[in-house]
Amino acid sequence: MGGRLLFACAALLAITIVPGCGGSDGDAVAVKYAHLYQSAPGAVPVIRMGWGGNIPDPSLVVAWLIYRGTSPGVTAEPYNLVDALASQKLPEYADTGSAVNNLNFNVSFTYTDPSGQNTGTVNITYSRAPLAVGTTYYYRARRVVKPNNPGIPTAQVGSSQATTFTITPPNALSEPSAAQGPVTYFLPPQPTSPAQNASSVDPRAITFRWDTVTGADEYQIRVYKDASVSGLPVVQSPALVVYSPTGQWNYPVSGTGALQGGKTYYWVVCARRSGEAPPTCGLESGWIKSTPQQFTTVTLPPSGP
Repeated sequence: MGGRLLFACAALLAITIVPGCGGSDGDAVAVKYAHLYQSAPGAVPVIRMGWGGNIPDPSLVVAWLIYRGTSPGVTAEPYNLVDALASQKLPEYADTGSAVNNLNFNVSFTYTDPSGQNTGTVNITYSRAPLAVGTTYYYRARRVVKPNNPGIPTAQVGSSQATTFTITPPNALSEPSAAQGPVTYFLPPQPTSPAQNASSVDPRAITFRWDTVTGADEYQIRVYKDASVSGLPVVQSPALVVYSPTGQWNYPVSGTGALQGGKTYYWVVCARRSGEAPPTCGLESGWIKSTPQQFTTVTLPPSGP
């Protein structure tokens, strides 16, 4: 893969704060867990995460480099690079999954070391592969920081992902963070029945059906009175483990249901991947929501004396 970058210290674990040991950025890069984020029900999710850390002077940070891979051992090397950002802080980052070829990132900065004032540069050309539905990802990050001590000669690296990767001085590149993840990328599920704008639905017995999605393995049905499909639902199913192409849930399971006759309701099917950090949809956490579907219940006859 070309020459491997050499550093003044061994790789540091994220979250653990360690004193500097000769590199430009001896402090570890702390992480916030990667998870799916959906701006609104039905919207295509992104993978959101964030990094912080014990940065004594954030103004020394010139840029952030983001790496993505499909293994917990993803390496922070140019062939895994998916983004380069000119930023002092990166509390949150979203991988939109868009594919872009031949991105150019160039930054210059001044720094002072024992030899005097010098000019540093970052020159990167890279491509970003799209997120693949059903694939589990992991992320690492590195900072580019104005160094305060002499660097170690380091080979410049080129690869199929980053065709150009040059940082001068080489010790401006920080230690990598620990891997964030796992987070499996999937799209919102698709409700099928009751269909959009269905009428004359019997509120005493409804079969909810939906198309499942690759990457999710748990689902939940929620029914609301309001089209915003937020807040407390009128009806909520338990978490349903479904591995088939379609899912089904019969309402009510037993006893008298909460839905009434002659009313309009809005329902969504929610999805998540068990064992991973819970997704976020708007202000709610725990699930990725489908596009809301509206249905109207039939007016029931009056109850007997």
